[in-house]
Amino acid sequence: MVIGVITRGNQNSKIKIFMENIKTVLVVDDDEALTETISEVLKRKNYNVLIASNGQEALEICKSNSNFIDLVISDVEMPIMNGVEFVNKLRIIGFKKPIIVMSGMFGFNEKPSEKEWAEKGIKTISKAFNPYALLDMVVEALDSKSSGFTHPVDMESEFD
Repeated sequence: MVIGVITRGNQNSKIKIFMENIKTVLVVDDDEALTETISEVLKRKNYNVLIASNGQEALEICKSNSNFIDLVISDVEMPIMNGVEFVNKLRIIGFKKPIIVMSGMFGFNEKPSEKEWAEKGIKTISKAFNPYALLDMVVEALDSKSSGFTHPVDMESEFD
């Protein structure tokens, strides 16, 4: 049974979601091995998975498919557009779905800190993590009645 199309890179193919009750997760990271691992774990639990290797690719996917994306998982450190800029731009376009950010630098003066992400209503997970711990976060985020953000979109509430 086909439930969707996985895209990577600058492919211009349209993303088609064939079943409404299947949740779609966008995974954003420049580490291809990690995105593939996360994708496989999520697909085994019947999630539709979209992949982008940087924030700019992910933003384009979100702009054209925001109604179909139920959750975003994004790295912080990526080329072209990092995770902080990506999340800020998601806020500007009005994306209100849950977001989980990943970083290998939490606890090492990463800016924004885990606390600052949490204040914006965004969950965090430190790399390296057990993919099933991430899966638990995905299930929790998608079961939550709240959107991904606890604050309205305004330029002053962005991360610096």
